[in-house]
Parts: sequence; C-alpha cells; structure tokens
Amino acid sequence: MAIKFNSAVQTAYLQQGEIRNDELKDLVRNATGINKKIITATMHTILSGAPGVGKTYTTIAELEANNISYVLITAGMTEIEVTMRLANGIAKLKGNKELVVVVDDADDVIFGNLATLNRWKIATADMNPMWSYPKSINNTLVQLEKAGRDREAERIAQFQVEGSLGLEIPLDKARFIVLCNTDLEDVEQVK
Repeated sequence: MAIKFNSAVQTAYLQQGEIRNDELKDLVRNATGINKKIITATMHTILSGAPGVGKTYTTIAELEANNISYVLITAGMTEIEVTMRLANGIAKLKGNKELVVVVDDADDVIFGNLATLNRWKIATADMNPMWSYPKSINNTLVQLEKAGRDREAERIAQFQVEGSLGLEIPLDKARFIVLCNTDLEDVEQVK
C-alpha cells in the first residue's frame, strides 16, 4: 500500500478498500476465464453492489488488460444502439473467440420491466441464445453507408433474416457480465 494516513482509522478504510478491489478483480477474472482453473468460467455473471464501488471500472480494466473482446451496454441506450453494438461485436469475432457483453446499470437496462427482462432472458438462454430486433433495419443500413461506414453496415446486414425486416443475432459466443446496484440478496430491494 503506497498511501498511509496519520489516522489508523483512515488507513484501515484504505486497506479494506484495496481488499474489496482485489476481490472484485478476482470475481471478474473468474467470470471471464482469465484465472486459469480446472473449473471453467461461468457463462454469465451478475455482480451487484452499491453505486461507486468500482464494478464497471474494474471489469473494463480487467478485460482490456487481458485483451478480451467486449461491448459495453449502458442505461439510456436505444434498442437499435444495443442491437448494433451486439451485431458488430459478434461479427468481429474470429475463430473460437468469445465476446464479453458488459451490461452496466442493469437495474434499468435489464431489470427495468418484464418486457426487457424477458428479452435479456432469451439473450442469455442456455440453448439458442438470441437477440432479436423485429423492426426494419434498412434505414439504419442506408444511413451507415451514407456516413461511409460500409463495413459496419455489412457486419450488421449479415444478421438479417430472410422474409423478415429485422435481425436475429446468435449469442452462443457471448458471455454476459451484468453489473447492477441492487442488492440481489435483499428481498426488499428485488421486489
């Protein structure tokens, strides 16, 4: 520990924070398979805790430090923004690589209402996980091409379903890390 306070209480708080940060890093490493263990990493992980404790920062830092492909889904993103991010992330994968999908502020993004909860349940299913976008994607593709983003338009277009206007993105090569501020062990907060 590099910082030491004159107060033993402040020093103790700092030490506790470092221990919690190390524990969080270890959870992220286990969730993504960074820690090489005999037991394989879990497919999906939920990390819950108070706002501001470093869930997002630590998760992203560990993914980047280990060169793991990821996309970040955050509160406030539109349905098409989430769809494009997932499509681009999956389309860029090579070989047997996986994409880590970090869902930040899942209290709003996933757990906001039953419709979104059901949609994410399908996206993280054990069999045939899928993200569906049932609306026309044609205007978005045209706008991307006009903006000179042809490669991105091609990556997204590959998920168009014949006879349908929208997209279906298979998520069998995606691992989800869900970050939320709700204490999922507290029955009152989960209601």
